[in-house]
Amino acid sequence: MAAAVYGLLALDKPMTPIYEGQYDLRLVKASMLKMLGDDGLKALLGTDPRRIPAMLRSAVTMLREIPAIDETAVSY
Repeated sequence: MAAAVYGLLALDKPMTPIYEGQYDLRLVKASMLKMLGDDGLKALLGTDPRRIPAMLRSAVTMLREIPAIDETAVSY
């Protein structure tokens, strides 16, 4: 899409490469190892695959219960 916009506007700028690491299963595995640790990943992969969607729904529910941060109270 960016290439089309650059072409239509005749911009002579270098294209910013798009990072597609989220589609690389090696990076997904490395991220999961970092987040869950080796034991957590083995526990997740060792479970019945039919339970994984329920586990993910439970994780999403827990994440949604985390209260939002008041951006005005945070100093950077």
